[in-house]
Amino acid sequence: MSYPAIASGWAIVILAVMVAGPVQAAVSDGTQLELLRLTAPAASLAAAETDGARTGNVAAGFHNPATGSRFRGTVVHSLHTQQSSDRDLFSLGVVQSLGGQMAWGVSWLQSQEVIGKLTSVNVATPTTDIDTISGVYSMNGLNGFLAWSIGESWDVGIAGTVFVNHLSTELGASGVGATFTPGIRTQMTPDWALGAYLDNALSTVSWDTGTTETLGRTLHLSSDYQWAGLGVGVEYLASLSRLGQGNVRWGCRGALFPALTLSLGVYPSHIACGFSVALGPVQLDYAYAGGSQDVLESGSRVTLGFRL
Repeated sequence: MSYPAIASGWAIVILAVMVAGPVQAAVSDGTQLELLRLTAPAASLAAAETDGARTGNVAAGFHNPATGSRFRGTVVHSLHTQQSSDRDLFSLGVVQSLGGQMAWGVSWLQSQEVIGKLTSVNVATPTTDIDTISGVYSMNGLNGFLAWSIGESWDVGIAGTVFVNHLSTELGASGVGATFTPGIRTQMTPDWALGAYLDNALSTVSWDTGTTETLGRTLHLSSDYQWAGLGVGVEYLASLSRLGQGNVRWGCRGALFPALTLSLGVYPSHIACGFSVALGPVQLDYAYAGGSQDVLESGSRVTLGFRL
């Protein structure tokens, strides 16, 4: 590997840390927004969501927006997630390339969950013990991204989400919010790429109780390596709201046949797996993640995509 390639790799890591370093701890851990994250496509979940450096990514709006810049064509995708009878999520979106050097995407998101407790704070009043609240939590949102290429090796992108929350509890709180996530990606060699993005770099949630909060920021550092038809992704997540907390995810994808791809993902506490079947313009992705009901990624997820 050449010296410039090595220098570029360290530069992207240093840049991400410099951007994230001055950020102050957020008011909230942003647990209410994690349901929106669950609308990432099934193929992403099956590989433990290690998409932060993989180019041409349909899931760019939910992970590193820069990975969508080299997407080609137009794909309409729909997703459904069912986790027992307590959690239900749905999304419908489109991703489209613009002139070969840019791409954009937008997705409508809907989620509903029966909750036994709510781990976010300041939804009602600072003196209310909301850990004991039960009810139904619902959210509707719109996610979008724009990404573009810079030369042969660099990609940048931005993503944002606007959403409406509602808690059907004795408090009956409702709120509106928005988030902004920037990302960057570089192709180190023909087989190896690095990426970085700052989830919830800017965010706000305003509740009808008069409370305003920000969501927890998370720095993602990603690597993707292609070898003999097998793609291996690694992603490190560092919480900037709870300093010292972080974890590593591993994922791999491999084509068993031209129309069939198998995936395996390793989260810190559980394992995911799945497959993708491509039949002409139609692609069906299925993923299953183990874990208890408290694990947000657990359950089955199906994504249906149609390339126009």
